[in-house]
Amino acid sequence: MRLLPQFTQLGDLELIEVYEYYDTPCLFSCRNVSGQIFLAILFEQEKRVEKWLYVSMSQRRLENIRAGLIDIRNAFLNSEDRFVYEVVISSDSSSDSAEIIWCENLTDDWLPMPNEFIDFGHEPLPLLEVKDAPRTAMQIQREVLNLRFQFPTPNPTEAPVAFLGKILESVQSVFNALGQAIDGTPTQTGIIPRSITEKTQLTVLGTYPGSFGIELATLPEKIEKDNTNSLVNIAIEDFFELITISSHPEENADILRQKLWKLKRRVVSRYRDFLGSLYGSETNLYFNWGSPNQERGGCVELNLSSIKKTLEIINSTEDEIVKEYEIIGKLIGLNIRTKSYEISTIEQNIKYSGRIIDEAIPEVETATLSEVYVSTIREVKEISLILPEGKLKYQLVTLRPHTT
Repeated sequence: MRLLPQFTQLGDLELIEVYEYYDTPCLFSCRNVSGQIFLAILFEQEKRVEKWLYVSMSQRRLENIRAGLIDIRNAFLNSEDRFVYEVVISSDSSSDSAEIIWCENLTDDWLPMPNEFIDFGHEPLPLLEVKDAPRTAMQIQREVLNLRFQFPTPNPTEAPVAFLGKILESVQSVFNALGQAIDGTPTQTGIIPRSITEKTQLTVLGTYPGSFGIELATLPEKIEKDNTNSLVNIAIEDFFELITISSHPEENADILRQKLWKLKRRVVSRYRDFLGSLYGSETNLYFNWGSPNQERGGCVELNLSSIKKTLEIINSTEDEIVKEYEIIGKLIGLNIRTKSYEISTIEQNIKYSGRIIDEAIPEVETATLSEVYVSTIREVKEISLILPEGKLKYQLVTLRPHTT
């Protein structure tokens, strides 16, 4: 005899899971082509006829039933739709049937005893499972990055092609720039060497529901001893850190600037393009990183307001290091509270003033005005939306007494 009814208003059904089996499945879940989920239980069996109860339910309710949070009896007695179907399947040529029965009309003989449960714990629901980056990473032994978006489309599970393409291109560009910065030979212009981009390349594994999700992974490669030494793995750590910092931009503004300064100008530009593509698409971002190394990975959410604020921080000021050099000069101005200084060189009488970096504060605190010192000056260019051509600033990096 067929397990699933045919040609009824339940639609074309496919099996999801079997929970009880006695000669034949007698309690199982299934769904139709449109995605409607049913829990089915056999309540009467004769030689040529089987009678079943089918109850329609949401995915969340099925997950609660599978986890043993709702007993089987209540799954039918307290249907979300307040009715169930009586399904009759015949072994002869008779048509199968499905008739509505209101929950209050169900009899005890048709239902299991109270406190009978299914208990699948936290085991994911097959066919309906949302992609889980750590699980996939363990399966394929590669780093996995899941990006979930909420595009302002009529159907939230769909994505506009132009926006999605721009976002994915910007993600890859960030990784290429990070790879170059990590490699130690960054340049501000020109093509990033292929020797780097081959290592930082990401691949699309697929898409998944839950708004609109896309699953990315690193390319297959020989697994290193601790799985953390390759260029792309370090780039993932930096990318995750950037997004985490950006999720609370007002609290982390200084940390964000310091992080981007260390990663150099090209990373700043590419990361800004990535955030701009998200903001232009009017989408939040939920980022889930999974790794074969279970000590790595994590989740972070970036909402539109955080994206906007981060862009404002990046656009307001970007410091590009130009050079560092030593000068010999007299300390003519010092304010520890405002972290500012002024020095006049001995030979050319050129005056330098600006900000004292945090690391230099301990040695500057004991300095004496009008004394001569050897100072390390860091020359940086401040790039802003108001002054796109840039403005030179002079940071005091070290200060030590001058000995003749």
